[in-house]
Amino acid sequence: MNARARLLAPALITAIVLSSFAPGVVSPAVGGRNFSADAKARHAELVARAKSVGHVPILIKLALDEQPSAKAFRSKHRAGLDPFSTALERHQRNIERAQQRFADKLGRFSGEIRGFKYVPYAAVVADEHVLEALQDMPEVESIQEDRPNFADLASSVPLIGGKAARDLGWTGAGQAVAILDTGVDTDHPMLVKNVIPETAACFSRTSAWWDNVKTPPTSLCNSSLPRCIDGSGNAIDYSACGVGAAEPCGPGCEHGTHVAGIAAGNGAQIGVAPEAGIVPVQVFVKYDYDGDGDLDLVAYDSDIIAGLEYVLDLSATYDIAAVNLSLGGSIMSTTASCDSNDGATKAIIDDLRAVGIATIVAATTTTKGDSNRGKHPTYEITVPGIVPGSVDEQ
Repeated sequence: MNARARLLAPALITAIVLSSFAPGVVSPAVGGRNFSADAKARHAELVARAKSVGHVPILIKLALDEQPSAKAFRSKHRAGLDPFSTALERHQRNIERAQQRFADKLGRFSGEIRGFKYVPYAAVVADEHVLEALQDMPEVESIQEDRPNFADLASSVPLIGGKAARDLGWTGAGQAVAILDTGVDTDHPMLVKNVIPETAACFSRTSAWWDNVKTPPTSLCNSSLPRCIDGSGNAIDYSACGVGAAEPCGPGCEHGTHVAGIAAGNGAQIGVAPEAGIVPVQVFVKYDYDGDGDLDLVAYDSDIIAGLEYVLDLSATYDIAAVNLSLGGSIMSTTASCDSNDGATKAIIDDLRAVGIATIVAATTTTKGDSNRGKHPTYEITVPGIVPGSVDEQ
């Protein structure tokens, strides 16, 4: 894998959030059918790619009967989800109806549909015929690629001033941070006091479209463990929930353990928020993504969204202040381009924020322009770091 622009560690912001985050409320966007020139161009690109390789993974925004505000789901007693909210129950039924209408319409095409619990999206692996049919379905509001994301980390506690945060009393006591990454070694001496073992989960989905690559991907979920459950009470394929579900896959999967240590390690070395609990969630698959013969760790948007929905579920029981995503994918230069390309990720980040949980995302930045010649450089940030509602550190 070629080296990518470096991700700056977001753990300092995580530590501050663990003790002092006061949420703003951002309602999920209410969308209409998106027939803009940009949307048509993206759709044409997806169709062309499907013709070339056979299938492409996509995320589909489904048309809902109504659009509620996620702030109605928040617990009245603390940050987090109110599982007994009538507004939440109504919203979930609304999503289920939209998913069923879509599944009925898509039924004549082959392929599987992955629905979500809190956001009105579905993940599908589509060929060119499905893509062309989707464009004309009234059940579909918009289509985006299910994009790959990659883990990276160059600098951490000294750069971000972790000791300064602790000295101010921001230790994360009584709260937790979720680490969506390559898994966390729960036996690590720096983490054993902080990891909440029963909250571990894995979302690592493989799909038929990967038959186009020389080495099909490997799901990193432990198939011997219980699977996670979706909003309809069904087991989620390629998932695992419970003790041991988010252990690292082995050599090359140390990134998540490293990030967890930065955020809340408590041992011979101290993390930024050493008294915070750690919720470990594994969201990567492994395969030769770029065809160079080496296996790569890749996190697709759909698995990240599933992981974020899982954290939202947990917030009904655990006091989760923040979610950490030390990963990034596509380069964007404006939030507007991000909104149109990554509405699914924005939707779940909005839901988390509305119930008082900050999504902390690494900012992979590049610059264009020449500041030495008096020109103002243009800064570009990867998704999901540029998603409105997330918090990043540049």
